Amino acid sequence: MASVPQPSPRCSASGRASVYRVLETEHDGLKNFVIDARAPRFIGIFRFRAAASQARKAMKLDRSLPTNSRRIRGKERLVILEMWAECRTEAACAALMKHFSGLEMALLTGRTASWNAAVEPGQVAAMTVSSSELSRRGIRTVQDVLEATECGIRLYHHLKAGPQFRFARVAWEASNMPAAELGQYVTRQPDGLSNLDLQCVLHDELYQQLGSPAGFVSFRDGYWWRRYMGERYSPLYSNDQRRLNDLCRALFPEYFEY
Repeated sequence: MASVPQPSPRCSASGRASVYRVLETEHDGLKNFVIDARAPRFIGIFRFRAAASQARKAMKLDRSLPTNSRRIRGKERLVILEMWAECRTEAACAALMKHFSGLEMALLTGRTASWNAAVEPGQVAAMTVSSSELSRRGIRTVQDVLEATECGIRLYHHLKAGPQFRFARVAWEASNMPAAELGQYVTRQPDGLSNLDLQCVLHDELYQQLGSPAGFVSFRDGYWWRRYMGERYSPLYSNDQRRLNDLCRALFPEYFEY
């Protein structure tokens, strides 16, 4: 197999810095290639251009799957909504895990979401909170976006009454952005103020280290956050608007060339 062109380690898909790489895996004797993306926000379909478009040609992606997941030669990569949190110490992390373990939410759609907290492998002061009841493949329907957004609101509200932590964020694949990398996403506004275009909660010390980014407001005593605005849904590339997507495909087939 010809070698897959490696994308630039940093590019911009929508005016924001992104980090992505091509991972090689093997399944049933076949070589597979997966785009592993890190970005301030997880934005719908992987629509990288430039160097990424060259890698895409070699991958032979099945483009029938909309939104946040792609099937690569029969194998699909899961994309989940999660809360990522980092603490100062192992004890603080254990306390936060206890606060979230067993959390249950009766959603407005009538479904129940149960949440599990787990320590991040290889780290003693970082954890994830996730639920198996939500979509495991990103936003594919209106119900997906409503349930994910409601869970995001409820997770932040539960966090507000929890023990101490350093950094927390609810997002798709939230664990892809640890606190150590936040400085890479801080930019300077024309007035000289720092800007961090990321919906998250920062401990005051970390907030100060990042230059007191504009747009953050008080979350609770000693914490700042850029308010959670909910998840995004696009009728195009969705699973529940087939007729609309068929119409778009007929009128603008180039929309589905990515």
